[in-house]
Amino acid sequence: MEKTRNSDNLSALRDVIKGFLEGSLQRNDAEDQYRFFHALLHEHTPGFAASKEPDYLKSLLNYHNRANFSKATALYRYDHPSLHPVSAAGDKKILDLVPDFIPDAVKTGENGKTAHTVISKNENLEYQLHALSFTMDDRKTILAAVSSSLYYTDEKLSLLSQLLQRLYLRASLWCSSIFIDLQHETSMALVRYFDEQKANRDKTGIIFVFPYINSIFCHLGLRTVKDVAHFIKARLKETIPEAELIVSLDFKTYVCMVPVSGRFREGTPFKIDFIYDSITLPYKNKIIPLKDNTLVYHFLDSIYSFESAGENTRNYPGQN
Repeated sequence: MEKTRNSDNLSALRDVIKGFLEGSLQRNDAEDQYRFFHALLHEHTPGFAASKEPDYLKSLLNYHNRANFSKATALYRYDHPSLHPVSAAGDKKILDLVPDFIPDAVKTGENGKTAHTVISKNENLEYQLHALSFTMDDRKTILAAVSSSLYYTDEKLSLLSQLLQRLYLRASLWCSSIFIDLQHETSMALVRYFDEQKANRDKTGIIFVFPYINSIFCHLGLRTVKDVAHFIKARLKETIPEAELIVSLDFKTYVCMVPVSGRFREGTPFKIDFIYDSITLPYKNKIIPLKDNTLVYHFLDSIYSFESAGENTRNYPGQN
């Protein structure tokens, strides 16, 4: 009975994808139906353990597959001539083919350029490998995706690579290995939030960046760093009780997601006093309203752009 139900759901999911590719289904309808049948498959798959600790890096690769019409996405370390898989998500048969094409992709994909190689072709479909090479921790890293869709874009693959690099650099404060959970409560919490709010984008992101916090506290040890981070999140929860999600991207960057209201308008200053152990914490903040077509990658990219921008910083010690 369970097997039959899964088979029916899988057939329905294939029909949704086929309908979208053939143009008989509008994109919004196709996305809604895809998520519905995808959730049913997970819900009724034997052995699925909701309490099992998830692989957050693989979840990001899975999200890219869904958002960018990819059959598979994989991350590799490249120590010439050896290729070491880090994480992968998608069609296993396709993933097995990818390593054979990576060396050529590395040669043509230098300097941030995406390489393109056809790895399989038949009368109806052409599977193309898109590979992007970059450096993390002084080691060459390859991000690769395979797609046969006309709706695939290199832009989303590039955004994913930027996100991974940012996350890895920030995580190095806490852990030296790439096999981190990518801030357990953070990135995937945002991904889940964006998925859950797909039909309701009357939301606003409030970004708080504490540009000097590392130099003030990091030399005092991990315990102090954790205490300060907990203080900031507690202060945000106290001051913004309507927040539906509060997460820290790293020690200096915090995100609150709230419903749209007159209290939080783009371009309107919003001030909170952060005073930890008699120390006033300088910060800058920005309000980013969500749009119907805003992907989590776009939202994170806006955050990182704001981090590096020369905005005014509030609450210097002694400042009114």
